[in-house]
Amino acid sequence: TTRGQTVYAIAMGRPAANATWVISSLKGSTPDAVTLLGHDGSLDWRATPEGLEIAVPAQLAGHSAWVFRLEGL
Repeated sequence: TTRGQTVYAIAMGRPAANATWVISSLKGSTPDAVTLLGHDGSLDWRATPEGLEIAVPAQLAGHSAWVFRLEGL
């Protein structure tokens, strides 16, 4: 889903601890900011040749789906 220069990406399924989400459709794109809706802390993320890689936070609320706000795309 998009709104202006902001993309909302939905991740389904609980990831393993110390894992990363990779959004391969964002290969070659670097957002200005990445946030996880409902998460108070910052996220570690980086643009890689495989796509946008987002580290799973240690404290992850929710059970089945998570929404990322990717700004500046």
